[in-house]
Amino acid sequence: HLKLEYGINDIIELRCPDDSIIYNSEYSCQNKSASELLLESLLEPISSKPFIDLIEKRKSGNVVIVVSDITRPIPYKDFLPDLLNLLENNKVKKQEIIILIATGMHRPSTGQERIQMFGEFVVRNYQIIDHKCENENDLIELEGYSWSGSKVKLNRYYVTASFRIIIGLVEPHFMAGFSGGRKSVCPGLVGLDTIKNFHGYEFLSNPNASSTIIERNPCHNESTSIAMMCPPDFSINIVLDNHKKINMIISGELFNSHLKTIDFVKQACCSRVEKQADIVITSCGGYPLDATFYQCVKGFVNCLSA
Repeated sequence: HLKLEYGINDIIELRCPDDSIIYNSEYSCQNKSASELLLESLLEPISSKPFIDLIEKRKSGNVVIVVSDITRPIPYKDFLPDLLNLLENNKVKKQEIIILIATGMHRPSTGQERIQMFGEFVVRNYQIIDHKCENENDLIELEGYSWSGSKVKLNRYYVTASFRIIIGLVEPHFMAGFSGGRKSVCPGLVGLDTIKNFHGYEFLSNPNASSTIIERNPCHNESTSIAMMCPPDFSINIVLDNHKKINMIISGELFNSHLKTIDFVKQACCSRVEKQADIVITSCGGYPLDATFYQCVKGFVNCLSA
């Protein structure tokens, strides 16, 4: 029997021939809570001083926490309150904290989606802002040029913050090799012209703009170069298991912590396809991954190699 998640609560069950090849993610059982995993990663970050040390030495001003929108199934409710408490216990005022949703070109989040993602307490008590890539008033042009030789405009709240934290989901991505890390900045927080370039034919027609490939991948190179132009002070990388539960959190300096998380994910969910099949059955992983046709495309593309 093969069980595929579909929509918000549905499961599609299929009886497959005995000689079917089934590729499945194999994450080890995680007995620690999301709070415990977060705290451990903040105490022993990759290529960075411990999180508390960095917060204590920050300049005065806003602390911006960059998060994903509803198209990523990160269970923020399980750990974001802990992060917020930690900030406030270390002399960051509530009114200095901005939760910035890295929408890229996606629509703004609804009130109900925010409650679903962050919980009512966070929604009621903290400033939450959606990035709007077409709103010139919310963008600042950076000095220099990206990897592709382009000028870059980036979200004003992010650029002007005294301390920048990004939280991203790391999994195979059908264009950028792997999601998370630098992708929270580009395409998450850039202007419309940069997104058009990033999602344009020149980038996507490159054979290296593909799942699990980051070497010579133009999408990876572009987003990395833009993140380097205005890097976060701290990065929190989330890994989810087959049931969308947090399996691992790896934090620290943006690029090295992201690469460490990629290595972890590769071990768990990047099976080698030994031979191509006549028929491939896949799914997009249920809600919210199949909530829109655009997100569903990932399900189609990821199984092409099989």
